[in-house]
Amino acid sequence: MRILKRIGAFALIIAVLMQSFSVLSYGEDEMRGIWVSTVLNLDYPTMPTTSADTLKAQADEVIAGCVGMGINNIFLQVRPSSDAIYNSSVYPWSSYLTGTQGTAPENGFDPLEYWVSACHAKGIKLHAWINPYRVTVNNDEVDTEYNSLSENNPAKLYPDYVIKYSNNQYCFDPGLPEVRALLVEGALEIVNNYDIDGIHMDDYFYPGTGFGDSVTFAKYGSGFTSIDSWRRNNVDLLIKELDSKLHEADPDIEFGVSPSGIWANKTTIAEGSDTSGNESYTSLYADTRKWAQNEWIDYIAPQIYWNIGYTIADYQVLANWWAEQLEGVSTKLYIGMATYRSNGAAETSVWYGTDEISRQLSLNRSISKITGEIHFRYGLVKGNGQMANFLTSYYGSTSSEVTAAPAQNTETAAEAAAEAVTEAAAETMAAAPVTSASFTDMTDYYNWAKEAVNTLVSQGIVSGVGSNKFAPADNVRRADFLLMLIKVLDLDAEYTENFSDVSADKYYADATGIGKALGIVSGTGNNLFRPEDYITRQDMMVMAEKALSLKANLADASLSLVESYPDSDQMDDYAKQSAANLILINIVSGSKGYLNPKKNTTRAESAIVIYNIYKLFNV
Repeated sequence: MRILKRIGAFALIIAVLMQSFSVLSYGEDEMRGIWVSTVLNLDYPTMPTTSADTLKAQADEVIAGCVGMGINNIFLQVRPSSDAIYNSSVYPWSSYLTGTQGTAPENGFDPLEYWVSACHAKGIKLHAWINPYRVTVNNDEVDTEYNSLSENNPAKLYPDYVIKYSNNQYCFDPGLPEVRALLVEGALEIVNNYDIDGIHMDDYFYPGTGFGDSVTFAKYGSGFTSIDSWRRNNVDLLIKELDSKLHEADPDIEFGVSPSGIWANKTTIAEGSDTSGNESYTSLYADTRKWAQNEWIDYIAPQIYWNIGYTIADYQVLANWWAEQLEGVSTKLYIGMATYRSNGAAETSVWYGTDEISRQLSLNRSISKITGEIHFRYGLVKGNGQMANFLTSYYGSTSSEVTAAPAQNTETAAEAAAEAVTEAAAETMAAAPVTSASFTDMTDYYNWAKEAVNTLVSQGIVSGVGSNKFAPADNVRRADFLLMLIKVLDLDAEYTENFSDVSADKYYADATGIGKALGIVSGTGNNLFRPEDYITRQDMMVMAEKALSLKANLADASLSLVESYPDSDQMDDYAKQSAANLILINIVSGSKGYLNPKKNTTRAESAIVIYNIYKLFNV
C-alpha cells in the first residue's frame, strides 16, 4: 500500500489516529469522499496566490476539515481546464492557483506533491480530478479568457485541436486522435510523477448537441450511421485507452468517472431508468453504463443530485437502477451526492437541514452494491455547520450496521464524553463479560451505543451498575472518567502523593494518583480533585486530549474548528485547544450542531468516545 511506502511504523499509527474511528469502522472499501474544486477558486485556493506558505496552510485547513468530517477520500481538481495545479510539462500552471496562467508558485512549491503527502499522512486517499476537454470556463463573447491563455497552453500551441462551442466556451475536439493522445499523456504524467491513488473525471464530455465538429466527423466518421454514435465512440476510445495505459503505469491506480446521474431515460432506451431528466447518453455522448458494465473503469459515481421522491429523477429509483446495472460486475458503485443543496436551503425545502441527506445515506447502505458516496463540494459542505457536524456524527460513530435514521438516533464521539464507571461498577469489573443485550435498560433507543458497550464490556473497560443495568442516561463522575482513560490507554506511573480529597481506600485512588503524576489532571485548586463531581464536556475534552497525547503526537489544530460551533463562546478558553485537537481527529464533534461544553455527559454517550479511543490502538 502507498501509505506503507511513505511512512514508517510510528507514522502509520499516527495516520490511523488521524483517521480516527470513523475511518476504521467501515473498513477500507467504503468510500466517504468529497470533491475539492479549484476552478473559480471555489474551494482551493480561496484566492490566487504564489505564496507557498499560504497554499500549504489552505491545503492543511481543507484536509483537517475533511478529517474532522470522517472523509477518507479527497477528489482534488488538479486540472480545472487546460491547465494544472502541479508542475506539468503538458499544461501550464493554472490562473486559479497563482493569478496568471503559466506563473508558478514561489520557491518551486508543487501543490499536488504537498497534497499527496499531507493526505497520506492523515490516512486519506488523494484522487487527481481532471476535466479532460474543457479549455475555458466563462461565457465570454470577446474571448477574454481564451486570449489570456499562456502561449504554452496546448489550446494555443495546437489551435486546430479546439472548437468554440455555441455559448462561447472553448473545448478540445474529442473526435481528434491527437486530442486523445494529449489527454492520455496528461493523465500518465500525473500517475508517473505523483504517488496519487486515483485519476478521476466528472461529467464534462461533449459540451452539448450543438458542438461544431462536422468537419472532424467528415474526416473520421466513416462507418458510423450517425454523428451521435460516432461521438459516443470517441469518448469510449478515450476511456478504454485511459483504462489500459493508467493500469499499465500503475496496476493499483483507481480510475473512475462521476457522470450525470441519468444514463438514459427508458422512454429513450428500453434499458434506461424510469426518469425523464437530462441524459448523459444523448446530451453529453457519454455511454457511462457501457463503461461500467465493460469494466473499463474501476468505479462509477453517478451524480444523483435529486431528492428521494422527485418525480423527474427520483434518488431511490436511480440508486436502485445503477445497482441493478452493475450486478455481477466488478466495477464499484459509489453515489455522487448533492450535499451542497442543504447549504442555505429554505425551511420549506426538502433539502433543509440534514434529513434528506440522512435518508439518502441510509438508502445507500441498504443497497449492497453501493459501497459509499462522494459529496459535492468541500466549501459548501464544511461551510454548513449543521451538515458538517452531521457527517462527523454519521461517519464518526456509526458501525458497519448503520441505523436507519442516524440523524435522529446517533449520539456520537462528538457528544463529547468518555465512559466512566461508578463505584458499584468498579466493584464488579472482574465479572464475566456480558453484552448490551444483557442490560435491560439498553433499549432500542440506544442502538447507536450497543457496539461500543459490547466491546468495552468484553474488554473489562466498562461494566454495568448491578441488576442487569448499564444506566446509559446517568452522568459520569470526574474520577470515573479518569479511570476509564487510564484503563483504555493502559497508562501507569509511580506516584508519591495524591489529591487531598482522594482517600487511599477509594477504587479510583490509583487512577487519580497516576493521572496527577502524568499531568493528565491537575485538580481544581488547593490540591482538590472533586472526584465525585459530574464531569463537564469541556473538562472531559481536556483530560482526554492530555491522556491521548501521552500515546501519540497530537498536532495543535486550528481553533476555528471550535469557533465554527454556535455555542463556542460558552467554552472556557483553557479547554478550546484540547477541544480543537480532538475535533480534528474525530474523537469529539458535537450534539446536533452544538458542543454543549458545560453540559454533563452520560454513560452511553461517553462509551462512544472511549470506544473511539480504544479502536485507535486495537485494529
